[in-house]
Amino acid sequence: MGDSITEGDGASSYANSYVPLLSARWGKTVHNLGLGGAYSSYGAATIDDVLYQYNPRYLTIYYGTNDAGLMDPKDTVSNLEYIIWRAKENGTIPVIATMGPVFDKWAWRKPYMIDLSQRIRTLAANEGLACADVEAALGGNESYMAEGGLHPNNAGHQIIADTFYKAL
Repeated sequence: MGDSITEGDGASSYANSYVPLLSARWGKTVHNLGLGGAYSSYGAATIDDVLYQYNPRYLTIYYGTNDAGLMDPKDTVSNLEYIIWRAKENGTIPVIATMGPVFDKWAWRKPYMIDLSQRIRTLAANEGLACADVEAALGGNESYMAEGGLHPNNAGHQIIADTFYKAL
């Protein structure tokens, strides 16, 4: 579950985006439920449908990029907590990701992304979850980002796939 990054934006083709790369590396089917422009509230609103339709063993959660700087981070964390709670109730193992870097016209969001990433790490620790620390893995390196500075490029998507894989 996630936003346009999960959907595959920034990669040169869908095959080069993190969801199919994760699926190939892990050797398991990974359904892509990314939606461009989605906020964490969308994930909270659709989690029951996702669990009913797919009944997944694992659930990767990568929301917050659109929320950062536009929503109160407490609301974002509350939405993520709800997604986690519903997944656990379903017997699904949630794995949550921190935020990637932002550049260019999105650079104003950087302090919000850093704050949200720390809140996500705390949430993961409090919930006993694996955390795919995308922030640490990408290391604020602009060379992993596509033109525009918001979405990862092929190399960035590969790192995100590897980071989720290690967390899983």
